[in-house]
Amino acid sequence: MREKFGRSTKGDEKVPFATFVWSLVLHALCADGSLGKHLRTVSGTMITDAAAQARRAGLSWAWFLALFDQVLRPLAQRKTHPESFYHTMRVIAVDGSSWSLRNTPNNTQEAAPRHRNQKGGSAAFLKMSCAVLLEVGTHQPLAVACEQGGLGRAEGELTLARRLLGAIPRDEDTLLLGDRLYGCGRN
Repeated sequence: MREKFGRSTKGDEKVPFATFVWSLVLHALCADGSLGKHLRTVSGTMITDAAAQARRAGLSWAWFLALFDQVLRPLAQRKTHPESFYHTMRVIAVDGSSWSLRNTPNNTQEAAPRHRNQKGGSAAFLKMSCAVLLEVGTHQPLAVACEQGGLGRAEGELTLARRLLGAIPRDEDTLLLGDRLYGCGRN
């Protein structure tokens, strides 16, 4: 996968790529600390926060999508995870959420669309929206769709969730759960 998306062309790599990926996992799971701190913890190599961020910036969204295609698969087995099934159907769920991002020079009104607030004006903070399809018993994600910046308008939860429907396992019966937002018809 790394070969398909190319190597970073900026300088020599102080840390092996696999170790770098492990530091990304640690960074995603920890509530505090920089990517550089987590990379230093995992590798034992002195590397600056800026160098770690530059290496992270070299990973395109296409790389993450390829990674998701390889690792986001159903895990539950009928005998060992009976809570993941309802009669003969695998139970999966879909839901979405959004987060307010910090105000930075890259997160300006011109850089990406903002959601509307309740009064009809522009929201104070840039929002990042995401929808996830997951296996209920194991909480294993099966697919994720994130809002793509620069589309000219903010995408809603239903729009993101529709992208996930292709990831529903087709080789078995499934029961898809969703909150009341998903009970309405398409406009």
